[in-house]
Amino acid sequence: RQPGSSFKPLLYSVAIDNGLFPSFPISNEKFSRGGWSPNNADGKSGGMVTLRKALAYSMNIPAARLMIFPKPGKPYVSPYQVVDLAKRLGIKSQLDPNPSIALGTSEVSPLELCSAIGSIAYEGKHADPISILKVTDRNGLVLEQFQPKVVQAMEKTTAKIVSNMLEDVVEYGTASHVKSYFGGRAGGKTGTTQQSSDVWFVGYTQDLVAAVWVGFDDRRLKLPFSFGFGSTGALPIWGSFMAEAYVSPAKYNIGYGSFGGLPEDVEHRDFCVESISRGEIRLAGPRCYNIVSDIIKKGKSIPVCDINHELEENDKEIDDNTGVSGW
Repeated sequence: RQPGSSFKPLLYSVAIDNGLFPSFPISNEKFSRGGWSPNNADGKSGGMVTLRKALAYSMNIPAARLMIFPKPGKPYVSPYQVVDLAKRLGIKSQLDPNPSIALGTSEVSPLELCSAIGSIAYEGKHADPISILKVTDRNGLVLEQFQPKVVQAMEKTTAKIVSNMLEDVVEYGTASHVKSYFGGRAGGKTGTTQQSSDVWFVGYTQDLVAAVWVGFDDRRLKLPFSFGFGSTGALPIWGSFMAEAYVSPAKYNIGYGSFGGLPEDVEHRDFCVESISRGEIRLAGPRCYNIVSDIIKKGKSIPVCDINHELEENDKEIDDNTGVSGW
């Protein structure tokens, strides 16, 4: 089925691999290109947002813009790059290399998407899923044992950065409600298709990755409003499953994993929020008062903001009649 926004981690993985970073500003303004006019689920648009915020709140317009801008023929992300990454992460279903793949329009299976997102969580390493671990006789003698073949399917640093972004989806984004069911550290992504035919949540802990799809065999049937979003239809199932698994972790041989820290080639930098709101990429300068700290790959050259924002605030005009400041 169509995964909707639960497919977006693959889009953002390519964006990070192409040199963008979580605090990279992208426009949330509506656009139309070749008859394609994507909208955000809440109907709102406008302004600039960071990639981190766009992913956390599952904004469609910024995601789609990565496939179209900054100029025709040279987008931030090519749909062919997304298809290539998807194949390396274990998705074998036919994927259409067109810009709408950014919003999860190509159909995949829950197992495929679970495997792909799990690879991102596993520092970019991929192993094809296996359902039988070993075969024993009645005396417990192992007759055959199956070991998954693990390959580095994407750059470790890229995977760790995207995983860090996916934790924000759970921390304050569209999946924050999961904390009502499961209080452990987790990352993941919600997904909802048009008219609520399919709703998804694909998420992971330090030990487990699980994908939940909710829908009908008959595609013409739609989920009722109360269950018609990934956050309301699929997320509670995922949260309940994880909560049950961690009640007795030893029973399921879990509880021994770790998210680990960031790679050595990733660092925290302070960015100027005022510059981001204008669509400019600037590190915070000595006169920046609105600052956000975020991660970025080391070696990325970014200019420092040289605007005196305090002076900018003081220079606002004052209306003689009302005493209200304005620009």
